Amino acid sequence: RLLTSVLAATIDLVNEEVVTFVELARLVGCRRGKRPTHVATIHRWRQFGLNGIRLAAAKQGGIWVTTLQAYQRFV
Repeated sequence: RLLTSVLAATIDLVNEEVVTFVELARLVGCRRGKRPTHVATIHRWRQFGLNGIRLAAAKQGGIWVTTLQAYQRFV
């Protein structure tokens, strides 16, 4: 079980479309009425997850990044 969850959380930074957390927050848009998604929300998804699932991410040059495909798997 642990191995499966670790493998599911990996991302391919070479073959997938990489986005920063700021870019992802802008792409997600408004989730609660007219309030836009804050970057801290993306960090919480990475750190704590949502409904037991964490957003796969990596630190690249001091900046947290994820991929659009990882976000699609997350939601």
